[in-house]
Amino acid sequence: MLICAAMSSNAQRFQSAISTYLNAEKAQWQLSDTDISNYMVTDQYDNRETGITYIYLNQQVAGIRVFNAVSTMAIQQGNVVHYANGFFPDAAKKANAVTPKLTAEQAIEAAAKHLGLEMAETPKLVTKEQDRLSYTFTRAGLSREDLKAELVLIPEPEALRLAWNVNIAPPGESDCGISGLMR
Repeated sequence: MLICAAMSSNAQRFQSAISTYLNAEKAQWQLSDTDISNYMVTDQYDNRETGITYIYLNQQVAGIRVFNAVSTMAIQQGNVVHYANGFFPDAAKKANAVTPKLTAEQAIEAAAKHLGLEMAETPKLVTKEQDRLSYTFTRAGLSREDLKAELVLIPEPEALRLAWNVNIAPPGESDCGISGLMR
């Protein structure tokens, strides 16, 4: 079982407050130890006027981001003063898989085919986000911008389904991007 909490060095100053609060309040949201231990800090900012730091935690299962499972926390003087839960109970047990059947490249190809778009070339890997299973590829004649594919778990009524979140900005479509999920 992989349990991790990835965060910026700035967020680490609040790790104790975050852990203490989640541990004390987990029963209220029917969260397991695994649920409250497997997250990534996706954003954080300080309000200098109020002295409150706002932290956004995204739930993960085996290092895979649970889509839209974001909890927000406000910390003032080292204490949690507000928490809005967005975590799913027993997420690890509800995940249908953690190993994809398609590669990121195959997911991009499937998304392009589904949209009726033709690839001029095979997408080439540009970058991989170290903390997430998120990849950026060359445009491959499909997109005005680099292609993005991220492995995510999609919440459904009784399960979390593994999928690729593929982002394409088709040429000729101004101010339009397409984000689709390929399973």
